[in-house]
Amino acid sequence: METARILIVEDERIVAKDLQLSLSKLGYKANALAYSGREALRAAHEYKPDIVIMDIMLNDAMDGIEAAEKIRQQLHIPVIFLSAYSDEETLQRAKISEPFGYILKPYEERELQTAIEMAIYKHRMERILKEREQWLTATLTSIGDAVITTDRELNITFMNPVALSLTNFQHEQIQGKPLADVLALFPSTEAKKIYSQCTHILKSGSHHHMPQPFRIPKTGTAIDVNLSPIRDVDQSISGVVLTFRDISDYEDAKQALVSSEALFRSVWEHSIDAMRLTDSNGMIVRVNRALSELTGLTPEALIGQPFNAIYHESEKEQFPLDTYIDQFRQKKFSRYLERWITFQDGTSYQVQISNSYLETSDHGPLLLSIFRDITPLKEVQQQLQESEEKYRALFEHN
Repeated sequence: METARILIVEDERIVAKDLQLSLSKLGYKANALAYSGREALRAAHEYKPDIVIMDIMLNDAMDGIEAAEKIRQQLHIPVIFLSAYSDEETLQRAKISEPFGYILKPYEERELQTAIEMAIYKHRMERILKEREQWLTATLTSIGDAVITTDRELNITFMNPVALSLTNFQHEQIQGKPLADVLALFPSTEAKKIYSQCTHILKSGSHHHMPQPFRIPKTGTAIDVNLSPIRDVDQSISGVVLTFRDISDYEDAKQALVSSEALFRSVWEHSIDAMRLTDSNGMIVRVNRALSELTGLTPEALIGQPFNAIYHESEKEQFPLDTYIDQFRQKKFSRYLERWITFQDGTSYQVQISNSYLETSDHGPLLLSIFRDITPLKEVQQQLQESEEKYRALFEHN
């Protein structure tokens, strides 16, 4: 470890030199000396010591306590006071500058070394804690979720910018205020549930995810809530952290999907055209009511069966499974075609078939086949054709 550099501030030069010698014997670099408060402040800026040993009583307008306070505020360098005074008034004044040690004259070298090492260790730990606190604050500030922390009395100790924006509070308005002040923005039922769970977490230490999201009445924002305990180093519970996630887009999309699915289901079930969905292996995934009526087979009897299960035994050879799989893979199904098909119940229809490929998240690629019974239309066309031929022959022979 690098040897600590020490600034000595002592207005009695003999005492300063003696202290410098003692520190050198203990292995410290004590090359910087100052004899007044103003010199101490200037030397601290120039020398940037690891620690300052400061006499409280200096023959200067700026005494050791004032100089120590300025060094702490401007440079964050730890200060150890060295003084022959131990009266209550001096000690109370010394506390203002938050010293890292207080040594009474005369002192032992071992006492001096112990005070220096403790001050260096404490300063290093404070710096590490401060860096971690800064990192944590930066993380909580930049995170996309709203974060609120409380103490054991459920008073607010922190709200990140997202939480402040969500609740329309200013930090100075809500700091130290009861959590209930924020929850008052939420629907009363949800607010009571959240507060009750926070109280439970303080006792049990458990985590909790509110099962149902809710919307803030004023903004309509949909909120998902997570609650967790805050633990100290000794694992005791010191508060609760509440995380609110804005899931408005998700909830809106989910509602749109529900509406879309309802619309699709209605169109699917009430369509006059028979429809069938089959997967890449030729298995039936879904059929509508019109196809059941056309084939005489229930959806339960068809779903999970090969695509050609709707056809009569005499026609299954015309629709082999291997051919379907090959055509599906190469996307060679004709988009539109007309043909006569005999279904399972033996009835024959002339149908128009349209095929479309679909990409789905749950079943993968599917083939949508729509069967339209055009038998009546073809019969009418045939009758019209026969009628035209009859009248043409009649006209030509007259």
